Amino acid sequence: MRTIAIHTKTSEKVGLVIDNGQLIEYMATRPEASQLSGSIFKGTVKTIHKSMQAAFVDIGESRQAFLKKELIPWGRKTIENSITEGQSLYVQVTKEPIDSKGAQVTADLTLPGLFTIYQPYGKKVSVSRKIEKHQAAHLKEQVSNFLEEGEGAILRTNAADTDLSLIKGELKRLKSEWNSLNDRKKPGVMWRDDVLLNQLIRKYANGSDEVVVDDSEISQFLKKRFPYMENKIKWRKNMAQYTNHSINELQDLLTKRTITTDEGVQLVFDKTEAMTVVDVNSHRYMDRSLSSDDPLKVNKRAASEIAKQVRLRNESGMILIDFISMKSSAHNQELLQWLRQEIKKDPITCKVHGMTKLGLVEMTRTRQLPSVHAQLLQLPETKYNLPTLWYRLERYLMSQEHQEAVLVSVSPDLYNLKKQLLLEPISSKIPQELFVRQNDHLTGWQIELEGSLDIIREAAHRRGYNVDKLF
Repeated sequence: MRTIAIHTKTSEKVGLVIDNGQLIEYMATRPEASQLSGSIFKGTVKTIHKSMQAAFVDIGESRQAFLKKELIPWGRKTIENSITEGQSLYVQVTKEPIDSKGAQVTADLTLPGLFTIYQPYGKKVSVSRKIEKHQAAHLKEQVSNFLEEGEGAILRTNAADTDLSLIKGELKRLKSEWNSLNDRKKPGVMWRDDVLLNQLIRKYANGSDEVVVDDSEISQFLKKRFPYMENKIKWRKNMAQYTNHSINELQDLLTKRTITTDEGVQLVFDKTEAMTVVDVNSHRYMDRSLSSDDPLKVNKRAASEIAKQVRLRNESGMILIDFISMKSSAHNQELLQWLRQEIKKDPITCKVHGMTKLGLVEMTRTRQLPSVHAQLLQLPETKYNLPTLWYRLERYLMSQEHQEAVLVSVSPDLYNLKKQLLLEPISSKIPQELFVRQNDHLTGWQIELEGSLDIIREAAHRRGYNVDKLF
């Protein structure tokens, strides 16, 4: 049984897809970080780059969007003959902005539904290749008669098993939605493709047994938006109890650096700016006296869990995997094939490229929405260790020869570490009278006051500090 569960009551909205009790998808949106993918903007062409055959478009966001020539439906041989600087046009976000890069956009607009995708500038009807030819031709003819000149549509695979009246009804709603959009003078959003109430449901509608939400009004809204799924959409007051999944506990699991499978295989996930790195560790499994074939078995179990975690954590871009070394080239190829089969379960495009000379498996996954790591965690900052902090304090004090006295606060850890670090006294080298106090709120040291000896003594007394000279 597959359930789509959408939590909407809190400020952070969360969608889960649960298949036979196992979580296979986590998706969340936050008010301070609206996600742009799928949304349609009115933009202004700012710069055309002939060498790249691309343009930068102002869409009203902090960073300009990037538009390639091949994504302009009316495009001619070159981009400079297709659009002009200063021109207004509608674009749709295909990839979220990341770091200093703006969003990637297309001018080939789409308004997607469960069975169809309406294209205001599509000009033709396309049919999924998975639909048999004779049925595809019939559907194409029926839908083409329903559309006006210049419009287009794409028929999804599940349109084959759907009544034609439902297909036309959905297209009518999508066309009406497009025609009802109010134009705007300045660049900005015109239509949002809601990540949870649209994208998540469309992504998993086919094959899902129920859609549960925690708000009765939203359940009614979804029934009107997706009449085909009306009987599957339900309201549940206590979602965590119904799905047996706590959002806070799930977030703890999805941000853990280390994961250990039931078989004892340990996976360590590390993030860099350029890629995600996964290390496979079999230290618990190794106690069972591995035979020559067992490293392959362990690696296969690891590969299955990695494919699952990459999908749940929404990792994207370059992914390097350091599996347990195997001497057999046949085993290496078998592992690569196994991983390729596992990532086919992922609805987002993934590709296993092969193995490097160092034995690292190279994999990529298309970037769409932000990863769980980027959404939930602060970026790691480089911090000095305790010995370094102390030596930096020494250097600072020795450079302040013009000061008669100094009042410095240090963390308890740094205070205690001093006795271990100083193998020889350096008090004679410190040019000032030094007053030191411990501060539980610090992680390093902080100069509170510098000046004459009388000023420092008076300040320490007035503030009620317990100080010592420490050096």
